[in-house]
Amino acid sequence: MEIKKFWYESNNCWGYVETFSELTEKAILQIEANHNMKNIDDFLEKSRYSIQNNSFGTRSEHKTEFNLKDYLIKHNKLNEFLEYYNK
Repeated sequence: MEIKKFWYESNNCWGYVETFSELTEKAILQIEANHNMKNIDDFLEKSRYSIQNNSFGTRSEHKTEFNLKDYLIKHNKLNEFLEYYNK
């Protein structure tokens, strides 16, 4: 499934995301890296937006309250993504 394209950046992974598959890949890399993310909820809530870089991620510049969970809700994709991720 497609979602509105955005840039994701962390120490473990980076790149454009425009499909559930690409978002799942980033989530798995982040969770497996064991940087205080234990599950998909942690990934979605701790991946924050950076106004400065117009991106989502976990680097120090990603410090707004708006996170990936909020982004998916805004675009009516949260439930659809979670179903995709959990299959």
